[in-house]
Order: sequence, then structure tokens, then C-alpha cells
Amino acid sequence: LNPDIIFCFGWSRLIKIELLNLTKLGVIGYHPTKLPMNRGRHPIIWSIIFGLKETASTFFFMDQGADSGDILSQEAVKISETDNAETLYNKLAKTAVNQIEKFVPSLQSNSYKRIKQDDKKANYWRKRAAKDGRIDWRMSAKSIHNLVRALTRPYPGADFEINDILVKVW
Repeated sequence: LNPDIIFCFGWSRLIKIELLNLTKLGVIGYHPTKLPMNRGRHPIIWSIIFGLKETASTFFFMDQGADSGDILSQEAVKISETDNAETLYNKLAKTAVNQIEKFVPSLQSNSYKRIKQDDKKANYWRKRAAKDGRIDWRMSAKSIHNLVRALTRPYPGADFEINDILVKVW
């Protein structure tokens, strides 16, 4: 195959240089944060857990790093107090579709712009572990609320243990 471009959605591993160099234009990745901030794993969940008021829908040219390539398109997405992982995902997906409709013609005409990320502003979110879903009743009510809405369906739910019984909170 001799593809002009490859789009990569939802892939959580680094892509080998052979694949990155396979196309004329490169591999376009997607990350639902305001890159260069919040690179890494589980961005929708962490955005809600940390109580962010805004994230972004970002398309970027993948390189050998994690979410570190030049930005092709980025649009802000508000996070409301009532959003959960599913509603935020749906907002991001709708924004992403609109972005694709706008930038594909610029890829076809070779008139797109590449915006370098400022690595000094970058941070990385780690892979979430089961213990990250545990409610600690010393947390503020707002922190518990954020944890529950971040981990509600389709995710595994927040939880706490009482009398050796694990209780799920949706």
C-alpha cells in the first residue's frame, strides 16, 4: 500500500517509525486534551476527575513521542458540572467530526499548517489504576462528585469498601 495519510484514533501505544514514515503526509493522531497539556492516558477521565472546566479536541501529526507531534487542528470543548465521561466523549466526537470536515480539504490541497507544541508546557497523565476509582471519604464532596461522574458507565464506576464489601457508586 502507498497511503497518502493514516488516521489513528484511540490507540494507546507508540507507533513505530516505519509506520510513521509510510505515508506522504504522515500519521494524524487524535487526543482529547488541549495539547501540549495533559498528554498521555485516560484524558477524558482525568479531565473530569481533576475538575477541569475545559479540554480540547486535538488532531496532531504523530511522532515517536506520546502526543507530542505538531498540531494540525485544536478546538476548545467546555466541560460542565453535569458532564460525565459519556457526555464529554460525545461532545468531543461532535467537535472532532466538524474539525475533520474543515481540515481534510487543507490536507488535500497541501495548504495545512503545522503548529509546534511547546514541550515546556507539557505534562503527562498516567494510566489509571483500579485504586484511582476508590472513594476516600476524606475527599471533598466536589472531588467525590467528579470521581463518580468520571467513572460512571461505560467505565467501571467509583467504589468504596465497607465491612469487606466493595460498593460501586454510579
